[in-house]
Parts: sequence; C-alpha cells; structure tokens
Amino acid sequence: MDLENNARHKAKMQKLKTNIDYSIGKANISRGVSILLTGNGKGKTSSAFGMAMRALGYKQNVAIIQFIKGKQLSGEEIFIRKNFPKITFHQMNTGFTWDTQDKAKEYWPIIKRTPRFWSDMPWMPGGKQLWNYIKQYNPHILSAYTPDDPNCIPGKRTWLRKNVRISSNRVNLVRRVEKQKFAMKSDMGRAPAILIDDFPRNVDQFKAAGGMGIVHTSTSNTLRELKKLGF
Repeated sequence: MDLENNARHKAKMQKLKTNIDYSIGKANISRGVSILLTGNGKGKTSSAFGMAMRALGYKQNVAIIQFIKGKQLSGEEIFIRKNFPKITFHQMNTGFTWDTQDKAKEYWPIIKRTPRFWSDMPWMPGGKQLWNYIKQYNPHILSAYTPDDPNCIPGKRTWLRKNVRISSNRVNLVRRVEKQKFAMKSDMGRAPAILIDDFPRNVDQFKAAGGMGIVHTSTSNTLRELKKLGF
C-alpha cells in the first residue's frame, strides 16, 4: 500500500512540476507589478516596507510615500532616513479623509509638498500617440496653472522641454477661466481655434467664446473627432 501511495504521489508531483516549469517558461515578459494590500488589522505597512527592502537588495530605485494617521514621527522614517539616505521618502498629510470632506484639501497639500510633481509626471495613457499625431499641425499648448502652487508653472515648462520640445512662444500657461480668451486666436487669422481638453466646462466656455472644442475622453475618440474636422 505504501508503495502504491508513493507512486501516486510521485506521479502527482511530476505532473505539478511539469505544469509549473511550463508556466515559468512562458513568463518571459518583464513588467511592473502593482500590489494592493487591504484589510483590517496590522501587517500592511510591514509588508510594503518588506518589498521596499527587497527592491533595494536588487539595486532598484525606491521611493516611499506614506500616509499616516497622526503627527507622530514613525519608526520607519527614522530608520530609513538614517540608514538609506538615497531613498526618496515623503510623508503626506495626516488624518482621515472623512474629517476634511473636501477633495481640494486632501490632494493639493500633497501636490504642493512634492516639488517635482509636475516636471516628473509621466505621459497620460495615449498622450504621446495623440501628440505625435497633432504635432504636424504646429499646435499651441494651452494649459491651466494654479497660483497656489509655486512649482506648477516652472514644473510644467520643464516637462514640456523634456517631453514635447515645443517652442516657448507656442506655450500658454493661464488660469483655467482664461482659456476661453484664446477661442479666436488660431494661426489662421481670426478663424476659430480648436481646444482639446478633458474638462467639459472648459470646452463649453471655449465654444461659447466662438471657438471649437473636443472633450478628451480617450485618444481614440479625440483622433476620431479630429478626423471628422478634416485633420
């Protein structure tokens, strides 16, 4: 009986090994992984810092952004700042979102405390594809800034220099409500300009001022609307 059990177990394990070896052989794509840790009780922060230590062991760059409940100095920050000075470490605002009940108060303090937020922002999904299509028409950049963040304007200009390389005289950084003033300032005299914007209210105001507009919901949709207009 023991011989039969051992034989069945060996066959089962051999089959399992074959399947695992096959899966490992197919796993030949190198890509990032997003891990979401949820649940009540302790362990989530410990797991996250454990993964940070693993990345350090593989000589990868590590940045830590920590949201904490109180204003106490955390042991993690003390240890990391002392032993790993090259790690980018940010502790954001303290408290709970249900106490503020104001989205602006939740997000803007974080953005303002991150000096390179604007300059290091990655391309939005499909953004590079859209730019590569419209750059043949020598477009202008019309982007809003917030006066409450001193890093916004220089950060956006830095981003444009790195990623778009557009002439500075074709870049207009204005208050959001001022976008409509450009509705009749195209390169074709007083012909209406076309605004591509992901904020419907901006597009509505631009149209009301005599311009044309496309609400950007996806690259494929915006390209489709541009082609309808003859671009």
